[in-house]
Amino acid sequence: MSAHQTFNPTQTLANDSRAQLEPWLEEFETHARNLCAQHDATDALTLVASDLVWQSIPANQTSAVRIAAGDPPFRARPTWDQPAPHPNNAAAAVVSLHKMETARYADFSMASSTLNTALLASVGEKNRNHLKTTFPTLKLYMLSPRDIVDTMRAKHGVATSDDVTKLRDPLSRALTSLSDLTTHMDSFLLASQRLTRSGQRETDYRYFELFLETVSGFPSVSACMAGYYTTYPAILQQSLATLLPYLENLKDHLTRSDPSSPFSGAAKAAQKLAPRNRQPRSRPNKTNKLQQPANAPAPYRPSTNTSTHHRPKWGPNDQIAMQASSSGPDQIEIARLQAVIANMTGGPGQHAYTGMPSDKDPSSYVSLFSSARPRPFYCWLHGYNNTHDGLTCNVMRANPEYTAYQKNATSPDGTGGNPNVGVPVSFTRPRSKFFSPLSRACLPCLTPPVSNSNPPPTARLSKIVPQLPPVMPQERAHR
Repeated sequence: MSAHQTFNPTQTLANDSRAQLEPWLEEFETHARNLCAQHDATDALTLVASDLVWQSIPANQTSAVRIAAGDPPFRARPTWDQPAPHPNNAAAAVVSLHKMETARYADFSMASSTLNTALLASVGEKNRNHLKTTFPTLKLYMLSPRDIVDTMRAKHGVATSDDVTKLRDPLSRALTSLSDLTTHMDSFLLASQRLTRSGQRETDYRYFELFLETVSGFPSVSACMAGYYTTYPAILQQSLATLLPYLENLKDHLTRSDPSSPFSGAAKAAQKLAPRNRQPRSRPNKTNKLQQPANAPAPYRPSTNTSTHHRPKWGPNDQIAMQASSSGPDQIEIARLQAVIANMTGGPGQHAYTGMPSDKDPSSYVSLFSSARPRPFYCWLHGYNNTHDGLTCNVMRANPEYTAYQKNATSPDGTGGNPNVGVPVSFTRPRSKFFSPLSRACLPCLTPPVSNSNPPPTARLSKIVPQLPPVMPQERAHR
C-alpha cells in the first residue's frame, strides 16, 4: 500500500475507550508497519509505536558485542528530516544521495499525514476535545501521529476496576469441547498477555492454576496431567509456557477420548434404551360389578393376549398349547410338575410296595395328613375348588363353546379336564404322638369336612411340589 492512499480503520475509541484501546493501537501499528518499507527495516512504525514497542522490535536491539563497545542497547528513532540543499557544483554521488533522502522525507511525510487523518477520525468527538485541551496552541491537523497515540494512551491506558474485570473474564471461561482445545489455549494466552500489559499481571503459577480450572470439566485432561507433573515437578516449572505445549501434543488423543466424539468408542453410552412395550393392567369395573346380580354369569370375552404364558391354560378344546419353545427351562419344569400331578391322581406307581404295610384305601380321607384331599367341588375348567362345580361355573355358562359333557364332569379322569388339585380343605393334627389315632371304623363319615371359611388361593402350577409319601396304616391297639 502506497503512502498516499487513505486508511479507514475498523477500531474506534468513540465508545468504551479503555476496552478498545489495545486493539485500536494494534490496528494502527499494523498499518504503519506496511508503509515506507523501502526506506527502513521497521517501515513507518516509528511514527505511532511507543518506546516499549520500539525497544521490543529485534531489528532495533543492539548486539551484546556493540553494547560492550559502548553503543546504546537500542537503536534511536530515525527523524527523516528534510535534507539540506547541495551546492550546484556537487558531485554526482552527493546529488544521488540527496535525491534518496528527499524521497524518503516525502514518503514519511505522506505516511504521517495519512495516519494523522485516520487517527483523528477514529478517536471520536470527546477524545478530539481532549486533544484540543492538551495542545491548546496547536490545531489538530498540526499534531503528529505520535502525539495523538501518546495522549490516548495516557488518558485511557490506566485500567479501572471494571476494565480489569473485563480483562479477567476470558481467564474464567470454561472449555466447552475438546475439539476446541487449541483455540481455547490461544484465547487464554492472549487474555493473560493483555492483563499483563495492563499492569495487573498475575504470577506464572496463578495463570497455570486458572487454566486448569477452565478445563476441569474434562476428566481426560486431569488424567493426562500425571505425566506433566512427572516431567515438571517443581512449582517454578509449572506455567503456561510448559503446560500449553504439553497439551498440544496430546490434543489428538484427548479429542478421540472425548465422549461426545463419534470416534471415542463411548457414543453408545449416550444412547437411551427404548422403553419396554408393556400393556396396562386392566382393572375391574367396580360400578358395573355392583349393578349385576350375584349369580349372573360373567360376559364372555375372547382372550387377545398373545404374550408368552408361564403355565398352561384351559379352553373348550382341552389344554391350550404353550407358545414358548418346548425346549426352554420353563417347559421342562412344567413337564416335571405335570408328571407329579399325574402320579398324584392315580398313577400306577403311587402306592407301590416299599417293604412296609399299606392301607387298603391309601386315598382315604381319614388320614392324619390331609394334603392329599381334593376340594369338595370339581369344575372341568378350574379343577377342584371350594366354590362351584361345572354347572354353576360363570365362565363355562357364559361361553357356549363348552359342551354339556364338560359342564357335567365330576373328575378329570377320562374327561380331559383340569387335573389341578387345590389346597386341602382342612387339616387335623393329632394331640400327641404318644396317642394312637382313631381307627377308620370309629369315624362317623368318610366324607372330608368342608370348611366354610374362604380357602387360600390355588397354588400356581410352578409352585406345586411332590406330595408326601402315603401315610402308614394306623397301628391297631392290640398287635
